[in-house]
Amino acid sequence: MPTTIHPLSLALPLTLASTLPIGNALAQQAGPIEEILVTASRMEKPVTAIPNTVSIIDRDTIKLQAAIEDSVAGILEKTVPGFAPNSQKMTGGAETLRGKNALLMIDGISQHNSLRDGLRDGFTIDSDFLERIEVVQGANAVQGIGATGGVVNLVTRVAKTEDRWGSTLKARVSGNDNFDGDGLGYKLSYIGDIKTGDIDLVIGGAWHERGIFFDGNGDRVGFRTAQGELQDSQSRDLFAKFGYAIDEAQRIQLMLNDYELENNGELVNVPGDRDTGIYASSAEGDFAGLYGKPAMNDITTVSLDYSHQNLLDGKLRAQFYHQDFAALYEGLVSRRWALTPGGAAILDQSEIQSEKLGIKLSYEMNDTAGIAGLRSMFGLDYSSDESQQVLAQTGRTWVPPMELVTISPFAQFEYQLSESLLLAAGLRYEKAALEVADFVTLPSENNTQVKGGEPDFNEPLVNIAAVYDISDSLAFYASYSEGFDMPDVGRVLRAIDVPGLTVEGIINLEPVITENTEIGFNFDSDRISAQLSLYQSITDLGSRLNEVDGIYEVRREKQEIWGFDLIASYQLSDNTNIGLNYAHIDGEYDANRDGTVDTDLGHNNQAPDRINVFASGNWGEFGAKLQLSQLLDRTQKGLAAPSDERAEFNGYTLVDLSLQYDTQVGQFGLGIQNLLDKEYETLYSQYQNRDDRYFSGRGRTISLSFDTEF
Repeated sequence: MPTTIHPLSLALPLTLASTLPIGNALAQQAGPIEEILVTASRMEKPVTAIPNTVSIIDRDTIKLQAAIEDSVAGILEKTVPGFAPNSQKMTGGAETLRGKNALLMIDGISQHNSLRDGLRDGFTIDSDFLERIEVVQGANAVQGIGATGGVVNLVTRVAKTEDRWGSTLKARVSGNDNFDGDGLGYKLSYIGDIKTGDIDLVIGGAWHERGIFFDGNGDRVGFRTAQGELQDSQSRDLFAKFGYAIDEAQRIQLMLNDYELENNGELVNVPGDRDTGIYASSAEGDFAGLYGKPAMNDITTVSLDYSHQNLLDGKLRAQFYHQDFAALYEGLVSRRWALTPGGAAILDQSEIQSEKLGIKLSYEMNDTAGIAGLRSMFGLDYSSDESQQVLAQTGRTWVPPMELVTISPFAQFEYQLSESLLLAAGLRYEKAALEVADFVTLPSENNTQVKGGEPDFNEPLVNIAAVYDISDSLAFYASYSEGFDMPDVGRVLRAIDVPGLTVEGIINLEPVITENTEIGFNFDSDRISAQLSLYQSITDLGSRLNEVDGIYEVRREKQEIWGFDLIASYQLSDNTNIGLNYAHIDGEYDANRDGTVDTDLGHNNQAPDRINVFASGNWGEFGAKLQLSQLLDRTQKGLAAPSDERAEFNGYTLVDLSLQYDTQVGQFGLGIQNLLDKEYETLYSQYQNRDDRYFSGRGRTISLSFDTEF
């Protein structure tokens, strides 16, 4: 039986639905479950020993899901209720968690670019270098800025081979039914590791070539310009992690991940026709003349971690990190890039550049101040984020250089009031300052001069929670927590076309504070595991993207979201498991800004209801997982809802299959995405509602893999 998590964290009173029952490979294994320490809540806690609110997608589940679709968003959408469908493009547009932003991290290091969010968070590391994925649902501030919908922590691989060098080599080929040459994709990865004495080391490299995508009719899937196309691309990732145990209590660790993803630049978009039902497609063409250089992601993440497990009867953890981030977007010929006001259209393209530097400190102790049962954690976070957006063809600045500095002390307390009742509360104080120098907007914005400034804000963020164990199998919980994010400051600044404005005078720079309230029940018996979570999320001054003439602008409006997650699994036998999850969400915003929500959130902000059903098992050398995912129809209603087909989302149902077979020489795998070869229009395409973005989803895609250890 998979481990059932407790709804209240010892460090952070936030609730979420466990993904352990949702197709988790742990549930397919007979015998004891390996103890796992979770880190997304800032304290390492074993699932099998203490209450836990972190959803875990373990390594085996990642392998099964990556065989179907090898992307972080593709893995999350089929395993985490409330996570929206992935776009199947390089962009993370519409990939929300409970209708809000999900803060993606690598080993606790934020991948989110709050000042100029280019929606590329999901492509910063290869899935082969992930040990597990931890998900905390609901707004919270435990990891700082960005988690208005929840936290997704991508935990990297650890060394496991004792006293010798161990190697894992993996190869995969994928394509459509006919394995057409243009549609073939290839992947090769290597991981080497060793644990000896006080030293442990992991190194690895991955190369992934993606072919052309085909839909259920055998036609080419449309090419997404500007934001970035995933098909016909290649990525490479270099990874290393070195650890040294100074003594029995102290450890130091260095992690490096260098990831690059780039489109091959050989395809151009062939617009479709929504009126006649003809999807957009792709063809070879003058890529450079139309778009400039191919879209690209280039990210280097480095962290240095130190821990002391017995410092004055407490645990000290410190992390120092640095990240260089660059995302290049394909361009177009447009008057937007004119060299003079009203000038001729030219070709240009933009690149987001960001450099992050930070320190995360925490100190945890039991029986604080001599009070039995009182656990506490104190900490301090510091971060500096320098970001800008430049025009790569002409060397101009579109979004001026910005620096956001945050200093955030926090404290968390938990008290076991009785054997059945646990109480928790915490406070984080966010002190942030944004520095922007004087700048001039583009000629398309009338070369408007804007006076810089240093706006700042101070914000206390609280959380409280309680959990009551009704019986050994049933628990009730309730929690309230606050999270925050910055609106996309870069989008605001680059669109200024009114003279006389100053950075400090722009109200849109105020932070997005989201309040999350949640109640639920958690049930676990010998063979049945289930959880029901009901939540409400309120943001008085939200940040919603709205497209105007091809450019997204930021709208600051009140938002309210309600929803529930239902998760259940049943263990048919020691090696066979079935289950389902259902996620429902209703969200509205204040379109006329009268203080009352009046219009449903659009499809890019709020995903439709989803039902995931699975059956999985492990019988000797053979393992399998069959899953069905259904997105229900949805109609956007309200005061400002679109009056045309943009208000409608037509749902679809997909079936995936993953098989594995172990032999003496290695493991063979077969993954089939869209097993029934259904033709459908993606959620991402439906909310775009443009002929050139009228995208069909991928049809039946077959992946054959082999990996071996030696």
